[in-house]
Amino acid sequence: NVAVKKEGFSVSALGTAFTQEELDLLGREIPLRGKDHDYATLGVTLKGIKQKFPKSDTVILTPDAGLRYELLVRTMDTAREYEVKEGVAMHSVALFPTVVVSTLVK
Repeated sequence: NVAVKKEGFSVSALGTAFTQEELDLLGREIPLRGKDHDYATLGVTLKGIKQKFPKSDTVILTPDAGLRYELLVRTMDTAREYEVKEGVAMHSVALFPTVVVSTLVK
């Protein structure tokens, strides 16, 4: 799960194959890098989760109200796939291709 906040990202993992303590170790707070969201660190963090849950294909985004649409789209793109260089060619590798956008009930 990725909470998209004005001050950065909050990443957490859910699952039944690991203890809550193990899942908590996969989570991470990713603060802004300067004035921008840190997509590089988000991608690395999600790759780490994917290594633990290789069959998982879904990520849930929970954005704060009032965030720019472009921020959500770039977050979705980061969660869906990443680029790998093989020789001189680049190709996309699926990460979490199914992105669900959710909201918090207050």
